[in-house]
Amino acid sequence: AFECMRLQWRVQDALGFAYQKHSLVSEVMSDRIDAVLEITSVTAGGAFDQAGIQKGDVIIVENSAEQFLTMLDEQRGKDVDVTVANFAPSSGQQEIDYETERVVTLQVPP
Repeated sequence: AFECMRLQWRVQDALGFAYQKHSLVSEVMSDRIDAVLEITSVTAGGAFDQAGIQKGDVIIVENSAEQFLTMLDEQRGKDVDVTVANFAPSSGQQEIDYETERVVTLQVPP
């Protein structure tokens, strides 16, 4: 658990973001979504900021948050495509608005 926390801190610090994890069950995409990461802060000038990811956006993760962070950590110095969307208005952060879904390229710092 401690190693996971260190990974989480290191990746968030390196890419300039913080998140809160939500587990959602979507009728449309239930085969695909395990979790979404709600972006709770973005550091100006950081990799997430440069990719156009903003506070309140959600990253759709096809596996676990830990696997996503590990992948980012392993891709240092490379470009990574990330699927981003927004919560549906008035859904109480329980549903993704798939019309807002987009893929952004994140430049992971070395």
